[in-house]
Amino acid sequence: MPFVDIKKKNVTYTIHAVTTVQPDLNLLADQVKLHLYISPNRTTPDQVFSINDTDNWKTSNSEGKNSVAFIIHGFHGAAYEPMFQNIKNAYLSKANWTVIMVDWEKPSRVARYETAVNSALIIASLLAKWISTALVNGYVDASRMHIVGFSMGAHIAGNVGKRVTGGKVAKIFALDPALPIYDKKNITERLHIDDAEFVEVIHTCGNFISFDADLGHVDFYPNGGQFPQPGCLDPRQSTQDVWGLEIITVMVCSHNIALKYFAESIYDEHKFTAVRCDSWREFQTNNCSSTTAPMGYGTTIE
Repeated sequence: MPFVDIKKKNVTYTIHAVTTVQPDLNLLADQVKLHLYISPNRTTPDQVFSINDTDNWKTSNSEGKNSVAFIIHGFHGAAYEPMFQNIKNAYLSKANWTVIMVDWEKPSRVARYETAVNSALIIASLLAKWISTALVNGYVDASRMHIVGFSMGAHIAGNVGKRVTGGKVAKIFALDPALPIYDKKNITERLHIDDAEFVEVIHTCGNFISFDADLGHVDFYPNGGQFPQPGCLDPRQSTQDVWGLEIITVMVCSHNIALKYFAESIYDEHKFTAVRCDSWREFQTNNCSSTTAPMGYGTTIE
């Protein structure tokens, strides 16, 4: 987890060496639940089943007629948190969508970050197997599948995409992909451009909690892609004015705001218009191309 050196105000990370001890596969499978939603604005799922259970899927997806969106939270997260529920509700506001929220809350809420990283890779393999079975049985169509992953969940999304058989996932939306440990990972174990037909990345706290480097077919950097994002810091202050836990709060707010941006883009696909540019500095000096694209749900690979 990030912390602040109060004297120097430098943000650093304390990450232990990655352990070679792997989490128990059967235990993880029992701890990961898939929350299925078909009805809009429900606070409780229409159905909950195990990541090892595909038997109920056939009767839950109108025999494969609906598009399907998987939503995956990150480290110390949970599917029931409002910021993930907002994305679920946004998808269900559109016709013919089924949403499956991947709830791996218990494995994510561990003390050691690297333990969660190891668990996340196994969970990705389990989910990929589940999706592959659904594809083979015709319960879902990969060309109408989205995987939305936040923070560590973005890398789970990528690792799922790598491992799915029977079709290639249409879109992965990676929301502020986690940086610690993953910046040292090979592309076989983290998000990569080849993990889906289209990979979109939204960066909001780059170089601190999340990646700043391009990872997808399209990478968006709202407000420069770093903290503080608008609304996360008192406008009368600068980052030099905040100390200790306060700066962590600003960083976490900036990290989480990627979820808000994405949810709003589902309701209004043209709410956020981005300009193609080589850097934030170039943008600030009006030295960008004339190419524009909507950030979020409405983006296309063209």
